[in-house]
Amino acid sequence: KIEECINEGIIIGKNRVAGIVGNCDENNLNIKSCINKGDIQSKAYYTGGIIGYCYSEGGKIQNCSNTGNIIFDNTTLNMDVGGIIGYCNKLSIIENSYNSGNIQILNCGEYNNNKVGGIIGSSNCELNVKSCYNTGAITSFVNANTGGIVGYSNDNIRIHDCYNTGNININPNKTEGSRYHYVGGIIGSSYEENGSIEYCYNTGNITVIAN
Repeated sequence: KIEECINEGIIIGKNRVAGIVGNCDENNLNIKSCINKGDIQSKAYYTGGIIGYCYSEGGKIQNCSNTGNIIFDNTTLNMDVGGIIGYCNKLSIIENSYNSGNIQILNCGEYNNNKVGGIIGSSNCELNVKSCYNTGAITSFVNANTGGIVGYSNDNIRIHDCYNTGNININPNKTEGSRYHYVGGIIGSSYEENGSIEYCYNTGNITVIAN
């Protein structure tokens, strides 16, 4: 387990980048009461305030927070960026966690395959997200699946008792794929049969400008 860890340093990276764990590839890993306060400047496909890439069957993230700002800038890669987790391929639950850092996407490679979320950028597993919130602003100058809590989900995700108050602004500086603005106060885009959203709300302003 990883417990009660704090990062306050600035992080600059171009692989799997995060404030606490860049790459999590261990089953049943419990990350608890960890905090990232450092700003993150990333060129990595997977970027998160706590975890960049997560593959942990039965794993849990509890009582974690990110207050550092995240900036992604890479003209050749698409990206999965989240205030807590960038990309989640296996995990059981994330609960009682929050992001208050601002997330800014300046450039990326493939304009139709980008995911940004206040808590999770992209999820590809059955996952419970409970009692989490985002207050950080999300600003993207590229097309992206963007959500106040989850940017994109491709499996049965259950979001319960979560909220977003951060403003979301999408203003692409490229015309490619401009029809692919999937943006939501809780989840940007969902492709699943049995997922659920319960007792959640959004008060953040959402602005989408299409070229």
